[in-house]
Amino acid sequence: MERIRRFSKKFTPRLLCVLEAALLFVAFYFHSFYVMGCGLATLWLGLWRLWPIRKGDVTDAQKQKRLGLLGIWLLFAAFIQAALSVAPLFSWKENKPIETEIGIVCALVGTQMILVSFSLLADRTDKSPGVRVIRHFDFALLCNLLTILVSQLLWLGKESEWIAMVCLTGCVLGGTVLLLGCNLILCTCCNWRTTKESIQLIIAFYKQKKRLMGFASVGKDGVMVLWKLVMSITSASLFMFANALFSCGIGAARYTALMIGGKPQEKQLRLYRRVALILSFSGLCYVGYSIRLFFGGSAGQYSMVMALSIACYTFVEFGLQIRELLKLHKHHDLEAESLRLTSFSTILISFVLTQTAIMSFSEPGEHNFSDGLSGVVFGGLVVLVGLVAFARSKHRASY
Repeated sequence: MERIRRFSKKFTPRLLCVLEAALLFVAFYFHSFYVMGCGLATLWLGLWRLWPIRKGDVTDAQKQKRLGLLGIWLLFAAFIQAALSVAPLFSWKENKPIETEIGIVCALVGTQMILVSFSLLADRTDKSPGVRVIRHFDFALLCNLLTILVSQLLWLGKESEWIAMVCLTGCVLGGTVLLLGCNLILCTCCNWRTTKESIQLIIAFYKQKKRLMGFASVGKDGVMVLWKLVMSITSASLFMFANALFSCGIGAARYTALMIGGKPQEKQLRLYRRVALILSFSGLCYVGYSIRLFFGGSAGQYSMVMALSIACYTFVEFGLQIRELLKLHKHHDLEAESLRLTSFSTILISFVLTQTAIMSFSEPGEHNFSDGLSGVVFGGLVVLVGLVAFARSKHRASY
């Protein structure tokens, strides 16, 4: 086994680079732009894969950390792969290759996949940092090569399904490469522990720095505000602008809630009332915007890609906020209650955003009445949540 391992370590990387260059030449010769782009990403991974081999067995901790940060290039390769797979959905059209090209490309890709698999098997028991980096790059290479292989085999079926299936395959496998890059960076930052041990270490850190993570969630709200503003500008949608303003209110409420901890009781009640008033005011503004939809206003129309992006964002938001509610349900202090109210208000408005986005492409024509009605109902519930919280603060102050 040691002889096989030495042979793999010596010849496989160089042979892979030769085959990757040959794949690029074939793609260029047959004018296959998709294979050319994926081939460049594969060559990129293959060349960076040589770096740990050239460094050898690194023992210095600082050099090991630098070695692990090669995971950044895995992230870059993942975005390239996803972008190439999504591009045919828009204006980029790929010409159907001839059978000779499909055969040559499949042969080159298959040979590379065999070599990479052989390398993974030869080094499966080695836990040194350099080999762990190579193993991550090998798995990324397999994902990239599998994307090319699937794209070529799909040409043998229905041509009309090629774009959708290539997009799906590229995004799934690109996401896998993204996870590999994140995992490599995580293990590096945790002094080359295993993935399981690294995650446990992060969870322990999160529990120790709970308040710090809470303030980080305010930064997440700021990012969401910027994202919604960009969406409102690109789609010329006043509806998305109204949602961005509501997210500003949610961020302000969350920040105020996090300021409650460690304050005297009277100060806590004052901040708790401020959270309630911010939520009520934000909900009232949302209701005011929604009412205009009954009198000729429009929530706007979205393309399928943009509507699905909005829907995916709201589903992620649902998950995050529901997790926050479950995490805080055993805590009964004012800070935890304020954060629960903020998360619950976010969930309510997310329903409106999801409905409007999906209906904009699933049902042709205007649907202003249903959009306005859901905005008034869920925005009104946010106002009610704030008013009830304010009334409860008065009741607590009387004791």
